[in-house]
Amino acid sequence: MPGTTDLLSGSPNWPVVVLMSPNDPRYTESEYESGKVIREDVECSPCQLKTCPTDRRCMTMIIPEKVVQTCASGK
Repeated sequence: MPGTTDLLSGSPNWPVVVLMSPNDPRYTESEYESGKVIREDVECSPCQLKTCPTDRRCMTMIIPEKVVQTCASGK
């Protein structure tokens, strides 16, 4: 079954930027080149947990400037 990234990046004209939190990118990677993953390499990730037992650093360390830069550059 395709993941969200696969569904959204199915068209080469639809670039997709995914903020990767506790998920393992190996299980959610898209085979389409238009999909870009932003993630921070933290010691507790990928945990695959729905509720964070610590401080959600996998998400809070993704700074808005990095998201904007990735969206603007397409890289």
